[in-house]
Amino acid sequence: MSNVLIGSVFLERYRIDEIIGRGAFACVYRAHQLDLGRDVALKVLAPTNARPEKLAEAKLRFEREAKLVARLQDPHTIHLFDWGTAPEGDMYMATELIDGPTLHEVWAQSDPMPWQRAIRIVIQILYSLQEAHELGVLHRDIKPSNIMLFDRPGRPDQVKVLDFGIAKAFETEEEDLGENSMMMALTARGRVVGTPGYMAPEQLRAEALTPATDLYSVGIIALELLTSEPAFKSRNDFQTAALQLDAAPLTVPDDIEVPDAVRETVNSLLLKRPKERLQSASVAIETLNAAIQGTTLPAPEEILLTETVEDSDKPSKTAEAPKDFMLQAFLVFIALMMVVIAVTLFAFLV
Repeated sequence: MSNVLIGSVFLERYRIDEIIGRGAFACVYRAHQLDLGRDVALKVLAPTNARPEKLAEAKLRFEREAKLVARLQDPHTIHLFDWGTAPEGDMYMATELIDGPTLHEVWAQSDPMPWQRAIRIVIQILYSLQEAHELGVLHRDIKPSNIMLFDRPGRPDQVKVLDFGIAKAFETEEEDLGENSMMMALTARGRVVGTPGYMAPEQLRAEALTPATDLYSVGIIALELLTSEPAFKSRNDFQTAALQLDAAPLTVPDDIEVPDAVRETVNSLLLKRPKERLQSASVAIETLNAAIQGTTLPAPEEILLTETVEDSDKPSKTAEAPKDFMLQAFLVFIALMMVVIAVTLFAFLV
């Protein structure tokens, strides 16, 4: 493992204060950036005794995550400050440090959330995904332990989405991220990665993925927050995967008191067939905001077909139609009058 020690100074810039997370290949430290006087989360990928091909894959994933997160600027996505490779060979990235629990910790210790709180948390997750999807990036591992909550004065339950380590580019060329052939293999169709309890059926089948894949995971989170129960009561990941692949629909229970619009929107995120699901984070945000405000939810076919949402203060095309007709009629009238005048002058002069 790495030679990074508590109390040491990494790269003559980061004082290592404590370990706050550990994985198979990496360790996350609370560190203090000496030159800027701020605390950061320092993730270090250290050499291990793993097989060379596994370590090489871990390094490629680490580099991929850094490059993806560097492109994301939404306030609900973790922000990257710095990344690179230390002289000793350790790859590292420094991100903002979030002082707060994971959504999993909050969910595990609470009763069913009031629907207003749950949906506001879900909407913030969707904002993070909205930007990622517009940049052509799928997260592929949206789950409560990858979401952190923190408070700001007057703004409780602020969200940060973490861990884009298995994110995948879609509708863009992999070369845009500086990938090589091995990196492309890491995210190739036919390779199943993610957490079974939050993976969409098409993800488990290793089929083509779309933004609707991440939205299914958000639907699972919404369901669990509203019920305080896991979406699947199973013994292991294999049973969970089988339940995900089952055609039986997941729905918000009828005894959960939520507005019909909220229930319909969450249920539409949970549809097993990806083409029947809500197709974009933008539409999901719009419909959930409408539900919170007590407005009418569009019909399902309207939700599925909507690609963009017009600003509410813009006049609709229907409202503009009478004005357009009157303008066109006026222009035709002027043109006719000019013709009549021209003919009359011509007749007079002749």
